Amino acid sequence: MEFEQLKKKLNLPEDEPESNWHRHENAPLHLDTRLGGWVQNTATVSPLAYVAPDAIVRDHAQVFDYSLICDEAQVSGNAVIGEPGLCLAAVILDDAHVSGNARIEVGAKVGGRSEITDDAVIGNNARICGQSRVSGHAAISGNYRFDSIVADEDTVISSESLSAIGIADTGSTVSMERLSQAESNAKGHMRTQRSRRAQAARDQTKGHDR
Repeated sequence: MEFEQLKKKLNLPEDEPESNWHRHENAPLHLDTRLGGWVQNTATVSPLAYVAPDAIVRDHAQVFDYSLICDEAQVSGNAVIGEPGLCLAAVILDDAHVSGNARIEVGAKVGGRSEITDDAVIGNNARICGQSRVSGHAAISGNYRFDSIVADEDTVISSESLSAIGIADTGSTVSMERLSQAESNAKGHMRTQRSRRAQAARDQTKGHDR
């Protein structure tokens, strides 16, 4: 992507100086291309990170060691990708956009047309895809593929919370439909259990009254 294309894509002012930006130089371990995508000078990208030629890192975003910003992904705001000193990758790919104060931890992958923003955290091998939107203080983790998931406010989705509503098959796909159905089933199960306990208590009371 040439600088004029970058300005058009981000709707930058016509007089935006190219000197405010630079092309990331990918480490030799990334064999496909050494000349990476555009990085605004205010952002921080580790020399060991990979930025694809059409990817963009801007504002005050931080991309740490071995993280991969692929395809046409964008990282902006104060977003943090990966963690320093760890030989594990956080991956942003496709047309995904990570912004705000969002944090993508090592082992996590964000793709599709997903948007991760505000103070959201994606971690622990979670894979976010489709047209997911994760915002607020939401936190998603666990070895699952989250397809077009919507999470906001203080939503927490983890292996433990999914297991609690009957989604225990790690590695499987979790959609909003599946999540809603599982929550509905779990609530129905709880109501049934409460009803049974109440009936058992009534039967016990009747037994004492005889």
